[in-house]
Amino acid sequence: MERKPLSWQWLAPTIVLAAIILGVDALLPLGVADGLLYVLVVLTAWPYPNDRRYPLWLAGIASLLLLVGYFLSPVGNADPWMILTNRVYSLLAIWAMAWMLDQAKSVRFVLETQAQELAVSERRFRALFNTMPSGVAVYEPWNDGEDFIIKELNCSGQRTSNPTQSAILGKKVTEVFPGIREFGLFAVFQEVHRSG
Repeated sequence: MERKPLSWQWLAPTIVLAAIILGVDALLPLGVADGLLYVLVVLTAWPYPNDRRYPLWLAGIASLLLLVGYFLSPVGNADPWMILTNRVYSLLAIWAMAWMLDQAKSVRFVLETQAQELAVSERRFRALFNTMPSGVAVYEPWNDGEDFIIKELNCSGQRTSNPTQSAILGKKVTEVFPGIREFGLFAVFQEVHRSG
């Protein structure tokens, strides 16, 4: 999957949000746990591209803003240990969110890649299936091979079969071809089903 370049449509709201949070942080006295708001900056990376670096970059920026906010905030009545604890918890929350987004984006990338590969494989199968000169039908076992459901019929199979495709798809093979057991073909279906 290719990386998309940064766009202002994504970057501008992130910058505005970061500036608002920094402003709130600078207005509130130290000791108020407003540093957790910087997690929202990291979260803005979720809808953007599959590039896993964005959450980490934003976590770095949010951490820097958290530090800047510490120096800009007015001194409150909170104990120094409480101020430090709130800032450390905020840092942990920022980086935990960045790590979770990194993992989620990694999984999303793998799933999207697999879906694309599956679509390509499906197109190849369809092209081969529908252009074969021989008639081919795909059957699905019903009730552990007690009967078989007709799932697909290629173009050549449609030309050579008496019933139309719409009349046989989804039906049991014994309903569509009542003499299949006597002909001996049904036993072959069952053997293939059992042996794989």
